[in-house]
Amino acid sequence: MTGGDFHGRPTAFLENGLIRVEYLVSAGPRIVRVFLDGDDENQLAEVNHKQIESTEGIFNLMGGHRLWVAPETDPWTYIPDESGLSVSWEGGRLVLSGPVTPHTGLQKQMILSLVEGRHSLTILHRMTNCGQSPVELAPWAITMFPLGGEAVIPMNAPVKSPLQPNRQLTFWACSRLDDPRLQFSRDEVVISARAASPPLKVGCLNHAGWLRYRRNGWSFEKRFTPHLNHVHADMNCNTEVYLWEDFIELETLGPLARLEPGEFVEHEEVWEWQRMNWKSSLT
Repeated sequence: MTGGDFHGRPTAFLENGLIRVEYLVSAGPRIVRVFLDGDDENQLAEVNHKQIESTEGIFNLMGGHRLWVAPETDPWTYIPDESGLSVSWEGGRLVLSGPVTPHTGLQKQMILSLVEGRHSLTILHRMTNCGQSPVELAPWAITMFPLGGEAVIPMNAPVKSPLQPNRQLTFWACSRLDDPRLQFSRDEVVISARAASPPLKVGCLNHAGWLRYRRNGWSFEKRFTPHLNHVHADMNCNTEVYLWEDFIELETLGPLARLEPGEFVEHEEVWEWQRMNWKSSLT
């Protein structure tokens, strides 16, 4: 279904009666809105005013869901994606294909499919090296949500030996260890998505393969396959949560991969929303 608009950019929809996914048709690949059960509230954040200046131009965060290149570097991560998208179908799945970017030779794709009878979406993220030289990178899938909820990071890694550590939490330089938006339990880290200064970013090597965000009567979960024996960016993180002024990001990363010319790497997420009675555990 076509005919939508996201801050001046044309959009189209993929839907199954329970979930309606709005995506850009000429920029990206980007998912910009998700509506559940016919409600008109966008489950994803809209931050079209947020921009990053890079050596390749202005990168607009927009909101919604995007595919970035890890580790985070300029220009690889911030190459603008405002034009050149093509939309096609592959075996009943919707394919959003960005252009081959100059100076990197990289092409990004998102391949979308809905699960009938569920508030669920599967996203296959694909990066292809269309250049002439090998590259090392990792796919980095980032979903932006409005504030007002709680993010949950599982920390229940298996215990191989009581004498050895089994969990590690990574902090970025902007983060405070005494940030009141952080709460720790035996098996989870909970982050209250409310505005404060400075920004907060944490990550870990997630053994469970999921992240959650609870807000306004819905529990969102994104699931992925952890590749625990492979090396990841950002001190070996495969999940990260970033909280800024007016949004929170739930991020998953594939392992670092060396791509020869013509090779590609894929990273799949399964999204699902469920109704819930929720009261914040943080005050």
